[in-house]
Amino acid sequence: NLLLWTRIRRYVTFYKPTFHETFVHLKPNLILFIPILAISIYRVMDKIMIKELSGILENGYYENADKIITMALTGFSAVATVMMPSVSSMVASGNSTKLKQLLRDSMQVSMALGIGMMFGLMAIGPVFAPLFFGKEYFESGILIQLLAVTVVISGWKVVLKSQYLIPYEKDTPYVVSLVVGAIVNVICNLYFIPRYAARGAVVGTIIAELAGFLIQTIIASKDINIVTLLKDALFFLPSGVIMCVLSYSIVCMVPGIVGLLLAIMIGVISYSVLVFLSFNLFQKQRWTYLFATYLKKN
Repeated sequence: NLLLWTRIRRYVTFYKPTFHETFVHLKPNLILFIPILAISIYRVMDKIMIKELSGILENGYYENADKIITMALTGFSAVATVMMPSVSSMVASGNSTKLKQLLRDSMQVSMALGIGMMFGLMAIGPVFAPLFFGKEYFESGILIQLLAVTVVISGWKVVLKSQYLIPYEKDTPYVVSLVVGAIVNVICNLYFIPRYAARGAVVGTIIAELAGFLIQTIIASKDINIVTLLKDALFFLPSGVIMCVLSYSIVCMVPGIVGLLLAIMIGVISYSVLVFLSFNLFQKQRWTYLFATYLKKN
């Protein structure tokens, strides 16, 4: 990062802004700070409530499972960060048609990755957790299976946030969706954690994510064809299910880390092949467009 500063003058002209020019950006920044705060609170609140209502052991199970899910979500955030400048430029130029097409393309790619990761985690969770965290953390594997659902939900929300809500200045609805999700999460935790321990917290997290998903989707439906996006997402389900069955069968038949690595390898290959075949059989025109637009030129 320090090396970048030595070359920055070639591309950036330094300018000293006035107080007023700086101050006008304070309000929108504060508005966008609220969702970050809300996410942080209910992420931490999960662990605090599990510890207080169910015990340290259950909190350990949940925390380890949550780490794996969080790692799976980093790809969505990276894509959103890269795409944000292009999206903002399209909004500024009023090119809404191209923006909607880009959103659909990004969503379809995100759902392909998300559904693949979801079913992959469901298949290997109970084997991965004991090998990675220790035999006593088998319960973390079950939690990984349950939390895997949030990978797809979060991927959907990240695309809507980065390519619709924020560029179109839908800051307030976005904040509302996250605050509602945080409130729903706390309420669900109060009910489910005393009864089902860490699994109850997972249920609360899924319900909270769904609440935010529904609010953001309803807001976006005013300008975007949500039905098309949902059809694009559901297109990958059969491939994901078949991959999950194959990977789960392998980890059941071949014990230990060898079975885990084999299941991951076979899972990635089978899912990729099935998606490719599905496109060529059922959406060949769509595949030709995606290949020509994004793969061939790169």
